[in-house]
Amino acid sequence: MRQDWLVVGISGATCSGKTTLATGLRERLVATCGFGCVQVINQDDYFLPDDHPQHQHIDHLGHVNYDILTALDMERMCDDVQTILSHQATSALNVLIIEGFLIFNHPLLVELCNPKFHLHVPYEVGFARRRTRTYDPPDCPGYFESCVWPMYEKHFHELKDRTDIRLLNGAMAAEKCLEYVCDILRQYF
Repeated sequence: MRQDWLVVGISGATCSGKTTLATGLRERLVATCGFGCVQVINQDDYFLPDDHPQHQHIDHLGHVNYDILTALDMERMCDDVQTILSHQATSALNVLIIEGFLIFNHPLLVELCNPKFHLHVPYEVGFARRRTRTYDPPDCPGYFESCVWPMYEKHFHELKDRTDIRLLNGAMAAEKCLEYVCDILRQYF
């Protein structure tokens, strides 16, 4: 990794505002003078095809478990991250924002990201927000309760005691989250 890249990690629960925060941060940084390249990598772009043999199935739901690392092509995602970080930088400071629900559960990504932010929402907020989204394939009845939230709790438990991850309230206004992250990032510039 080159020293002229700041790698910002944004993780969190389903529908906690990860993509909104990453997009807002990118727009804010692009509008700020002094930055070269500002890129975003979204973990959701790396889901394996529905018929991939690596998928684990939830038999009682008749549905693939999309809420685990093996549902994602993490090798390709890490290769893409490394490719970006190895390119000749365009200025003294360039920013890569890595956004995704399991980025801090992957050993390479958790070490690359600094600073790290994790958006948490209560079960009820995540459930209500997820009901307004359309997924392909769609969530089957009971998927959130049986898989999404229990997997989130399991994965969050693996990282919740890390002192290098800042926890954010994903239920607060998106602009407040963005302002907080921007304030933290000022320490790095």
